[in-house]
Amino acid sequence: MNNRVLKNSLIKRKVAAIALCIMLASVLFLTKCHKILPCHDIHKTILLTLKYPDEQPVQLDSSKILWVGKSRFLEQNIFSWNEYSKRGWYIIVDDGMIDELRNKRETMRFTGYLNGEIVHQQDVRVGTSRCHVEYLGNKPLVQVVELNFESITP
Repeated sequence: MNNRVLKNSLIKRKVAAIALCIMLASVLFLTKCHKILPCHDIHKTILLTLKYPDEQPVQLDSSKILWVGKSRFLEQNIFSWNEYSKRGWYIIVDDGMIDELRNKRETMRFTGYLNGEIVHQQDVRVGTSRCHVEYLGNKPLVQVVELNFESITP
């Protein structure tokens, strides 16, 4: 009987050791898999939305995005700008900049113009996840803009 108890004890230890090995192998595999899994095909864009108190979109004449840390203005796709601005949407950054922004936390300064006057200016903090640009700020990216039209009439 003593022999049988000893045999069962050894079997339990072997099963526990095998289970531990399987668990460790799974953790290592999943960790490595996470690092090599491809990013999905979704292209992420960080937008600033400007609207009037009546919910109508603010259609600016122009806007600029200054990368504050590099003291340079970002190029804007004029086709996208024209289409998005009709809805009051203004692109700050998109996944096309992920390599430049990787492992950084940067400030982009949006400046919007109407009739040659600045009507909205906002700093937007951005960075990246493993696959996409990310908004890092705490201020909402939907802003209600109240304009004094007398001060911006040409």
